[in-house]
Amino acid sequence: MMKPLKKYKLPLTILSVFLALALIFGVVAVSITLSKEAKAVFSYRGMTVDEGMYSYFALCYKGTFLSAHGYSSAYDNPVFFRQVDEESGKTYGTLFREELDTHIKSILLATYLYDRTLTLSKSEREKIQSAVDLIAAEGKKAFNEMGSSYGFDYKSLQKCAEMIYKTTRIFSLYAHDASSNASSGAECDKFYENNYAKVYLLFIRTETVFCYDENGNRLIDEETGYDATRTLTSDELAKRTADILSLREGIEAWKNGTNGAITPITIEDMLKTYYRDDSLARAESGYYLSAGEPYTKNLSQALPNVVDTALALEVGEFAEVVVSAEDYKETLAGEPFVGSCFIYRAPLTNGAYTVADFEEMFSTFYSGVGQSTLLESLTMLMPDVEEGKRFGDVNPIDIPYLYQYVVRF
Repeated sequence: MMKPLKKYKLPLTILSVFLALALIFGVVAVSITLSKEAKAVFSYRGMTVDEGMYSYFALCYKGTFLSAHGYSSAYDNPVFFRQVDEESGKTYGTLFREELDTHIKSILLATYLYDRTLTLSKSEREKIQSAVDLIAAEGKKAFNEMGSSYGFDYKSLQKCAEMIYKTTRIFSLYAHDASSNASSGAECDKFYENNYAKVYLLFIRTETVFCYDENGNRLIDEETGYDATRTLTSDELAKRTADILSLREGIEAWKNGTNGAITPITIEDMLKTYYRDDSLARAESGYYLSAGEPYTKNLSQALPNVVDTALALEVGEFAEVVVSAEDYKETLAGEPFVGSCFIYRAPLTNGAYTVADFEEMFSTFYSGVGQSTLLESLTMLMPDVEEGKRFGDVNPIDIPYLYQYVVRF
């Protein structure tokens, strides 16, 4: 008869050790979590941004904020941040805090998304560390001494650098995905409608005009290599001056709702006369402008007031921008435009972003669609980001914009 198997039991001392270790690790895990939460300004599903990180993000973002509102870093002072923004009715200090919080929440959420789907490679970690070393070139101690005045240290820099890299990477991946799969018509149309303006620009030069051959092609100045120009005759200038005055009066009549108001047909007819001051192609198709497009930025470098005015118009509105030689602070390649530019903002043409002839004006369109889609997703999740116990303890206005300490990828 077989003997029954013995029921072996763990010695009480060993069992006690296991229980003790479990308790220790549990306490440590809880302690770490509580410690992170106690220092958190923002948190999302276990991920946190502490005071030091918040302070460093503020340093980085302040330059972006000032630039976005049309100011240089010279305005980084308490007096400026107490001034009221006319459009919002809020002080720039309040706007900065609000926009900074949104910016940091976006980074936190994008980092969470990255960690859920991707893992940093060895080369990426080295890239992040190289960027950190470049910022802290004088060493950790020197960086900590500098950062202590503003509430962050070397560890803050490392954590923020990793989050910034992950955010940059995830936005880049979304942009690439949209560029590779440009078939999401509804998303493309929405982005197009929200970010682009179709405008007709009627340029009427008042000093010089381009020279053309018998085939309608611009002549090239052999000495400069640029388009050849000549001075207007007195009769030509008189005709142009009269047309400018007529258009100007038409805009005033349009504003006042009186007879003789300018219309899209007026602009169309004048473009048939003056297209050679610009180009036949643009006279027929108009321009598609967007603040984020390289084409628009390049045009803005030469004619900033024209571009700014065009983008500020509502559909159906008209404007005139007078450009003088004094408006050019730097020498431009070729003959600069001097004269009047009349602008009409027209309704968008359906699907213009798919037209090959307009490709230059939509060079970043699909990447913009991808990034916009991601940003919308992050915005929907922002209410789920929790304010930590240290929320509001840091005054970001007191932290200066120090461009040399901004990590970049």
